[in-house]
Amino acid sequence: MSPRRVSLSEVDRQNIVYSEAEQRLINNTLKTTRASLLRLATLRSNPGPARRRQLKDQIRQCKVALAPYKKIPKEIWLIIFELYCQFGQLSTRVTRRQSPVVITQVCSAWRQIVLSMPKVWSDVHLGDEVNLARMWLERAGNIPRALETSEEPSHYYHRPQTIQNFICSFPFRKLHLSEYDARRIYFTQIPVESLLLLEDLALLKPTTHWAVTPFSPHRFPNLVSLQVDTEMMPDFHVSRPFATWKKLRVLRLECGLAKAKCLEILRDASSLEDCSLRIRSYYHDEDSTIESADVANLKIFRLSFPLTFGLRSFLDRLTFPNLHTLILITPSSVNLQDIPQLLHYLAQRVGSLRSLNIHRLHVNVDVGLVLECLPLLQVLELVCDKITTRTAERIGRGELGGCLRELHDCGFHNLYEFLQACELRRDVTQSQCPNTSGAIASLDKVSVRSFKRVPDCKRRISKLRKDGVEFRVV
Repeated sequence: MSPRRVSLSEVDRQNIVYSEAEQRLINNTLKTTRASLLRLATLRSNPGPARRRQLKDQIRQCKVALAPYKKIPKEIWLIIFELYCQFGQLSTRVTRRQSPVVITQVCSAWRQIVLSMPKVWSDVHLGDEVNLARMWLERAGNIPRALETSEEPSHYYHRPQTIQNFICSFPFRKLHLSEYDARRIYFTQIPVESLLLLEDLALLKPTTHWAVTPFSPHRFPNLVSLQVDTEMMPDFHVSRPFATWKKLRVLRLECGLAKAKCLEILRDASSLEDCSLRIRSYYHDEDSTIESADVANLKIFRLSFPLTFGLRSFLDRLTFPNLHTLILITPSSVNLQDIPQLLHYLAQRVGSLRSLNIHRLHVNVDVGLVLECLPLLQVLELVCDKITTRTAERIGRGELGGCLRELHDCGFHNLYEFLQACELRRDVTQSQCPNTSGAIASLDKVSVRSFKRVPDCKRRISKLRKDGVEFRVV
């Protein structure tokens, strides 16, 4: 079959994948045109610059037609560029070295493609390149933007006013504002419609005791995630804002709150799935006046509490049937003597628990007791008491923690025992039939601290890693 007629005058405006026969025809045209251009240089009579421009333009069109990118349809390039630009998105400041800008510098064809993609220009991590950020955001079309600032600018001290102008000019789905910017932006001057689409709001990294300017008149009806690292709760201009945010799924509050306030938030935010709260002790916070809270959708709960806090009495007032991850963060001076009672309580009240993390607790915990009380745990992280060889063997055989996949010890006593448990668990899981009902889970991640060396430790750890166990000695 003869190749179709190739129109070189259209190669700049068409996205054609040429066949091999057509490429040979274009190659022959390119050679002929180059030869004609060389002959013009040897002629005594001057044919005029118009003829030279015509031949050079024809050569350029042939090169465009044979360029590698012409073999790939534009639709494929759109997907490739989108994936490339997503990698590391919002991880670094807006600069001329970021992915979309780099692509525009490769060739005119790539530049036209990436400039026609609003999605890759919608996310900005702002430093001092304010003018570049403005040009960046202008190319995002009608797509809601994401803006993040993380520190005080080195020389552009009008950045908060610029950010305020950005918010007034473009729709935003995400705002992560540093302390420097958040306390200098006047939200009362921003039109209500500018923040109607906001889903993710974070006030980050305070350096001093400060309060954010009031958010009035904004009510954030589409808010899905809220993070507050400030010393004080911002003024949301609503008496109980969490009751109005029906879409709120993620809440992280680092500002210290009274026990009653925390329970009120958990009662109001009925759609929460991931929640982090910090409790501050107040002597007038009487347990008898505090209502209980039913948080049926909560799956991940982080709780930071002070020295004088009654953890058990607080948990008694919560009902979370679907909780699978509990993270308790305590000051180093806390000594929870009622760990066994806490474990029995969790076994009775939180049957769905799959991950337990206790941070900064300077008291050793019996791992065997934890795994007996919570046999369905898949992730366990705490300061482990010295475990016996018998306990290590039971963990290895799956008699304790048969569902356990991650075990992290913040103590310094159990390197040898953990090696023994991992090696035995590896042998057990490799010998059992896959996908068997009630099969013992493999230990995928193990970390332990140690001051002493165990004989042949490096070789044993290397062998475990080759077998797929991520074993770390911190």
